[in-house]
Amino acid sequence: MVAIFGEAGLGRSVALAVFFPAAIVSVLITPLVNIASDYMQLKYFAVAHGIALGFFMLCLPLLPQGASMYVALIVSKGLATAMFGVNQTVVWPRFFGLTHLGAITGFATAWFVGGSAVGPYIYSLSLQLTGSFLWVSYIFAPLCIVLGLLGLRADNPN
Repeated sequence: MVAIFGEAGLGRSVALAVFFPAAIVSVLITPLVNIASDYMQLKYFAVAHGIALGFFMLCLPLLPQGASMYVALIVSKGLATAMFGVNQTVVWPRFFGLTHLGAITGFATAWFVGGSAVGPYIYSLSLQLTGSFLWVSYIFAPLCIVLGLLGLRADNPN
């Protein structure tokens, strides 16, 4: 984040200041999302997660535009974090039951950890090949949004 913000002409303290307010947004939204997950189809949380991630990535190249993009980045990060909580914990037992929950959760977590390792590598490749981190956002923001919208097809089998 520090390097990406630096590319946008913003300092280290501004980059690191994203995390605390984003955590507050997430903490405020998470209880509402958790309650809503008992009454709504889970596919809508997948859609919200994908769109929030895509919007977060779209905000990165637009950071030099001013405070409104910074606030949008914070809100989208907080929302994505809240949606991740539901998508990581509620989806598996509701879609697949409790019988193999450990194996399913372990498999999903392995993919999450792998993706967390690949993300920084892709950003560094973008910097090396193009001289900018932001190409990753241009490529993956629409992908996040499309994958999120594909969540509309994820009907609960139970």
